[in-house]
Amino acid sequence: LPPFADLPVTGIILFESLIEFLSHLRMSSAEIRHTRQDCFSRCYDLAEVNLGSGLTWLDEGVFWESESLKSIVIPDCVTEIYDNCFYYSGLEEITIPASVTNIGVQAFEGCDNLEYIHLPDSVEIIRAEAFMDCVSLQEFDYPMNWTEATSDWTTYDLFRGCESLTEIVVPEGIEDVPRGAFAGGDCIERV
Repeated sequence: LPPFADLPVTGIILFESLIEFLSHLRMSSAEIRHTRQDCFSRCYDLAEVNLGSGLTWLDEGVFWESESLKSIVIPDCVTEIYDNCFYYSGLEEITIPASVTNIGVQAFEGCDNLEYIHLPDSVEIIRAEAFMDCVSLQEFDYPMNWTEATSDWTTYDLFRGCESLTEIVVPEGIEDVPRGAFAGGDCIERV
């Protein structure tokens, strides 16, 4: 690997030609508030990520197709995970903090190895196709404050292709399930 492959990111701009060599990412600066769209997309060797404590949101496609990325802990100050953020990445596990309120369109689509996702009760909005084609997803924690399943298209398809997800437990006290919440979840046998 080139000598810059494991440098901490503290506000420098990494050129696309250098990104392909990135295998570890450490955002050590609390000054970094957000990531740019697609900034680490297609970093096929990116296996380890330590996000900075000042990060407030993850932009669209940040870890798009980062196939070696297996796990990530999102800082407590992040409020939104934007569209396609982890689209077809290698995620096996993820920790989402209670500060997150919004999960974007196709945010986790195609994460074939993701077996379990715990969404904190703070999540209010889950957008279309958020977990589509997560073929290994077996458990989904239904957030208590989930009030909206939005769609920019004519279909919601949040769980389409989630072959291993056969049951979703809706917590006691939930009176309204968002319209389209389980649309496309053909394998779900019991709610």
